[in-house]
Amino acid sequence: MGSIGMPELIVIFVVILMLFGSKKLPELARGLGQGMREFKRATNEFKNELEMQNVRSEFDEQIKGNVDEIKSELDGVINTEPRKVNTKSSGVPKKAKNVKSESSKTPPKKASTKAKSSGKPKKENNKEN
Repeated sequence: MGSIGMPELIVIFVVILMLFGSKKLPELARGLGQGMREFKRATNEFKNELEMQNVRSEFDEQIKGNVDEIKSELDGVINTEPRKVNTKSSGVPKKAKNVKSESSKTPPKKASTKAKSSGKPKKENNKEN
């Protein structure tokens, strides 16, 4: 048994034409086309739903992993004791050793005593007695 050839297709078409008539044949073809479209749409929806479920499960796994990681980091931070600073050896805490000495720092700038002008020179009130 081989594939269907041209003569077999012609015979099938003639039999269908004789059974249904020339007026019903376009309606049947239209209905068959609509059925095929509906079937294709349904299969595409099914494929999309399966992909969405797969993406959702991967996303949920990633979220759970991230939440577990954050929980463990927070537990580590909460459970650690605060560090004690060793001040006996040099009298300066270890973190403060890299800070420049007070003499090498530049003194802070003094705030200006002049009021901000609005562009107009101020008149001085000179009262002479």
